[in-house]
Amino acid sequence: MGRALRKFDIVNRMLFFFFITALLGASLFIFAILAVHNHQNRERLAEQLVGLVSVLSSGIQEEHIISVLNQKSAQTPSYEILTEQLLNITKEYSPYFHADIIKYKDNKAFLIATSQSENFAGRKVLTDYLPSQEYMEALADSAESGEPVYSKIYEREDFSYLSAFSPIRDEQGNIIAFLAINADTRYLQPREQQDTVLLFGILALIVVSTYFLLRTGINRILSPVIEKNRGLDQLQVAEKMNAIGQLAASVAHEIRNPMTVVKGFLQIFLSKEKLISFSLERKICRKPLTTVIGLR
Repeated sequence: MGRALRKFDIVNRMLFFFFITALLGASLFIFAILAVHNHQNRERLAEQLVGLVSVLSSGIQEEHIISVLNQKSAQTPSYEILTEQLLNITKEYSPYFHADIIKYKDNKAFLIATSQSENFAGRKVLTDYLPSQEYMEALADSAESGEPVYSKIYEREDFSYLSAFSPIRDEQGNIIAFLAINADTRYLQPREQQDTVLLFGILALIVVSTYFLLRTGINRILSPVIEKNRGLDQLQVAEKMNAIGQLAASVAHEIRNPMTVVKGFLQIFLSKEKLISFSLERKICRKPLTTVIGLR
């Protein structure tokens, strides 16, 4: 890794570390924004549920509730009317919503009617059931204040839910039951996924744009310094080559001098041998012919 980084010039190094830092910072920023955004989405959903349940609770007729409670039977016209009203709420607003009519007494929830199947999550109509702690706390707050209230998010059947409650009153203003609208938080997932993709796209565009702008700016600012450094590098290379040339010339000179001396002596030796040979030939030629041929 270190050798690879050394191959980068100063601009590439700065841009590389900027990109890594920006990527980590952007990731942390995305997670923080998504957490806040998801919390706001749930708060908006809770407020919508409160407004919805407060309006729809006024349409539930108390005489049907009283009739079901008195007869304690699901085989009555009043029960069918209540169930139909709850089913209409579910169909009209969202498949992720379901509605219940509940009576709250002695810290217990008594299920009067529901838009879900009768035995969903172990619940059975016209019997007590034990919901989650968050559900019961919100129901108790609505019973105490007499106002619409929403719960915290709670888990049930491996899913997360958010519930809103609104009192149903009789003609004297007494609370006889509560309308509960329960929202499956999967209702928020498509919106949250779209927001996540959009946010990642925007941040990716920002990071890429900043990268190229910073690269252009750094190149313009540091180009004189880089050119100067390149000139210094070239000068250093030239000086090194000059020193190497001088060293080579000195070595060649030191080798050439003794070689020249040796060559001179060899030439002298060769010349001397030739002179001796020539002298002998001259002496032989100066003797009388009869002596040379051995006739004397």
